[in-house]
Amino acid sequence: TTVALSLKGDGRAAPAAYGGALSLTFSGVGMANPLGQVTFTGTGQVADFESITATTPITGTLTMAFSTADKVNATFSVPAAFFIPALGQVTSASGSITITGGTGQYAGATGSFPALTGSGMATGLTTASFQLQGNGTIVTAAPAGPAISPNGVVTATAYGAYKEISPGTWIEIYGSNLSATTRAWGGADFTNGGQNAPTALDGVKVTVGGQAAFVAYISPGQVNALVPSNAAVGPAQLTLTNSLGTTAATSLMIKTTAPGLLAPTSFQFSGKQYVGALLANTQTFAGIPANPAKPGDSLTIFGVGFGPVTPAVNAGTLSSQLTSLTTKPQFMFGTTPADLTYYGLAPGFTALYQFNLVVPAVPSNPAVPLTLNLGGVGGAQTLYIAVQQP
Repeated sequence: TTVALSLKGDGRAAPAAYGGALSLTFSGVGMANPLGQVTFTGTGQVADFESITATTPITGTLTMAFSTADKVNATFSVPAAFFIPALGQVTSASGSITITGGTGQYAGATGSFPALTGSGMATGLTTASFQLQGNGTIVTAAPAGPAISPNGVVTATAYGAYKEISPGTWIEIYGSNLSATTRAWGGADFTNGGQNAPTALDGVKVTVGGQAAFVAYISPGQVNALVPSNAAVGPAQLTLTNSLGTTAATSLMIKTTAPGLLAPTSFQFSGKQYVGALLANTQTFAGIPANPAKPGDSLTIFGVGFGPVTPAVNAGTLSSQLTSLTTKPQFMFGTTPADLTYYGLAPGFTALYQFNLVVPAVPSNPAVPLTLNLGGVGGAQTLYIAVQQP
């Protein structure tokens, strides 16, 4: 990559009669296509300004920050032919840049700007400004393609982080170079009047069993996606594609369901994981030691991976009506079942299940085991809920 460089800087020095030092601050902006804008900044200092001779170069370290936020370090050298002249007097200057390192996609970068020339002018008794221009080359290695970490695909962490997934469930993909940008989907990414979720964000795509997944969040190290409802049960391959290429396929096992309940790590108390339960029609969490639920309370619990509903709503489509799971789950407080008043998709969301239940009459206990049964299969999470008799 050849870069046309324009550098500007300031020199500041104590009056010669007092000795002191000359400090230089370098900055400038150039365009490095296809890299984009290049910004140069840095500082350098030479002691005993009044004793500088032609054999004593002024040096400084610069940081070149590109539009990607990756950086390249360089050493800037200006021979002492440049000096602070009388006020308003113009003088010439020359120098060079040698690339000494970088970060991100510029790791290991090499290059140089061997011939920088320009002029300077005294702007005060102890200050001067100068501008240097010249062409140079930055050599970078081809950026590494995207890669998924070993065991780097799990269901949503806050809902159990299972290695086995299901159609229509949320997954998290961990790895490197998964995306050049970081963001979550927004309203502008949805199609069909805002009802259908996107299958790509900033060029990042995910396939599960050959089917396009819905992409909800992207970053260099993590991508969150929604498995399509038509993903086939059984062994499957997952790939991620972006502008740098496509990952090696990751092998997965897809089960009919992989139910998980909202239980974030922030709800761990005394070594036990508590479910995230809201008092119905509020934003108040109940069922934790600091705020136990009471028998008769109506609670709302959220989940993922519970399977199909009626009327049918595919993953990736916002739910706009009340639905019911085709297989009714059972929630147990210890050995006592809870009464379920709603078990379907959460309206206004996609692939998020909502369960409204009534806390049964169980004895006070700060850690009642909360278990789930879906079609004769128990949930894999070990969860608790705090209950206090009124």
